[in-house]
Amino acid sequence: MNTLELILDKKKVFFHELGGVYLDELQILIVSDLHFGKGISMAKDGFNIPPFDIDDTLSKLENIIKFFSPKKVITLGDNFHEKDSLKKINKDSLFKINLLTEKHNFLWIAGNHDNCLKGKNLLSAKSHAFYKIDRYEFTHIKTTQEKDYIFEFSGHYHPKCLLKYNGSSYNYKCFILGKNFCILPSFGTYTGGLDVESEALKGVLKNKKIDLIVIGKRNILKKKLKNDST
Repeated sequence: MNTLELILDKKKVFFHELGGVYLDELQILIVSDLHFGKGISMAKDGFNIPPFDIDDTLSKLENIIKFFSPKKVITLGDNFHEKDSLKKINKDSLFKINLLTEKHNFLWIAGNHDNCLKGKNLLSAKSHAFYKIDRYEFTHIKTTQEKDYIFEFSGHYHPKCLLKYNGSSYNYKCFILGKNFCILPSFGTYTGGLDVESEALKGVLKNKKIDLIVIGKRNILKKKLKNDST
């Protein structure tokens, strides 16, 4: 599996091809936007898609956990796709989710898709509005007020970028890395992405120097975002 190692605040940080970040010193693995149950919701809306997204997302989680062997796993919100997801997910899948979260010390951050989630008592792991350890803060949506002494990890936007090669264009998931923040790509299967050049993200990233950590098919690469507003 491919990773990109960077030094942030004199600490080793690894960006993984599956879409996770690993804080080496704290032994914390971070992922975002699992959206468990999205396949069920899409099928309800008339999309004929294979109903295996939960198993696929769990398999990716197991692989990245095996790779890093973290002491804690933090998910940055939108862990479940809709308010009734827990009632619609079959018992075997729910058992696998709880088994994984218990075994590997998961900490759920609640996202906008989780706020009205029904049946939270069915989950082993507890959810939090945000979490803080040392100078790191973990939240679902990037905050607007930035502090030099805080480094913030968030999700929500499902960032992706467009790369051109030999006259063809390709979309890739990416991490958005600023001076004191990182926005993670979505981890869950069927979650898609929002282009970093979109108006929504331009508003969030304006007047900031941004690096993109792009998850390619063979490598993970770092590139500058041409931010017109800087």
